[in-house]
Amino acid sequence: MDNLIRKIDLHIHHMDNELTDVVDKMHSTGTTVVALSKLDEDISSILLKQAKSTGRRFIADEAGIVFKDADQDYCIFFATEHNTLFRDTGLVLHLLTWGGGGLQAVPYMDTEALIRRALDAGIIPNLDHPLVANRGTLTMGHITKEEQGYVLEIGKEFGPNAPWELNGYCVPGLRRRLLPVLKVSGRGKNAMYYDVNKEVEGIVAGSEGNLRMIAATDLHARSVGDLNLIGTAHINAVLTGYYPREIRESLRQRIIKGNNDYTNTLRYVPPTHIVKSYASFIVAASLERQLERLRPA
Repeated sequence: MDNLIRKIDLHIHHMDNELTDVVDKMHSTGTTVVALSKLDEDISSILLKQAKSTGRRFIADEAGIVFKDADQDYCIFFATEHNTLFRDTGLVLHLLTWGGGGLQAVPYMDTEALIRRALDAGIIPNLDHPLVANRGTLTMGHITKEEQGYVLEIGKEFGPNAPWELNGYCVPGLRRRLLPVLKVSGRGKNAMYYDVNKEVEGIVAGSEGNLRMIAATDLHARSVGDLNLIGTAHINAVLTGYYPREIRESLRQRIIKGNNDYTNTLRYVPPTHIVKSYASFIVAASLERQLERLRPA
């Protein structure tokens, strides 16, 4: 990376797509840095194995992989999305850690403990869709004002070191319209709906510079075609560095230690994509679980 403005999307689930397809779509969308993650699973060793099978020139370290194409470098950070529990409140928060693996986290470990573990390892933690209720609805129904206070406690403790995400899947109003369908699956019963990204923007603006926010797509790419949505929500920043860890530290300087030395671009994936590649799978899985419980032993 050579002191040019880069397009960066730090929340991508590439699912079963090949790494070569990810890099090709990074090229076609003008995205030069991504973080690839899976829920509650460290896939860094899998990504490294896939990189070796591509036949492309690359370098790798503990933070990720940089493919050295003829025209451009493409950086892929190792990342994990974690289910975490905030203390003993029962509030499940998703935490994204990017720029390295090997945290040996277990599902539903304490949110603050995992943030500290990531920071101690030099990995960057950020609260992805921080105002979304991840337990019970699985529909990105939104947390209560009381629960929002718990998230604010995390903000006060960690400040800019744990940025908040502006999420490209949290399409305003979409889940309210989907609520009747979701209730069929037994989800969304007590869900609240408001514009979580707008709420995050207001909270960060009122923090007097103590909080940071990062726009990212949260893409769930169930097909190669879905990878065309890489970079829908993204940040832009001037980056330096040859190795992945150097690019990570350049980003840390811009996002966390700098004076908002980057820009957010929040755009949303098409509602048709949400329904086809995300919501339909959630509903189908929920219905299957309900049918399984009804089957005779």
